[in-house]
Amino acid sequence: MAQRVKGIECTLALSTPDGSNEDIFDDVLEAELNILLEILEQMYLGKTAPEFDDIYKGVEGSCKVHMEGSTYIKLTETVQDRAERRTPADGVFNLTFTINFPNGSKARITAENLFFGDMPIRIPKADEYVEGSLKFKCSRIRRIV
Repeated sequence: MAQRVKGIECTLALSTPDGSNEDIFDDVLEAELNILLEILEQMYLGKTAPEFDDIYKGVEGSCKVHMEGSTYIKLTETVQDRAERRTPADGVFNLTFTINFPNGSKARITAENLFFGDMPIRIPKADEYVEGSLKFKCSRIRRIV
């Protein structure tokens, strides 16, 4: 059986509006990217089956992390400042997923110009770790294979 990629062979990095590349996701529990597509279906007179087409509708994703320092808290503040227009709205967040394949090759997927949804902070019982979560959407991803 061929070797598959494990989570240990993947990393995430976030570039923030001030231009710094922050590897703020040290203890990532899980991450997901979903390329959104919609299938259009149309039936025409004289045809026995429908015709299909597809539409690209952007990208959504999420990630969940355990907090090692206050970086996630600062990130929530930066995102909130942008959403409330307390800072310039031209700041861009990019999230890069790097996948290291067992054969030595790499692939990078960068979700560009992220916009965030809910950013919960979960404070559990004493024998569990504090978690932060991100949900985001963007228009484009860039792939380097």
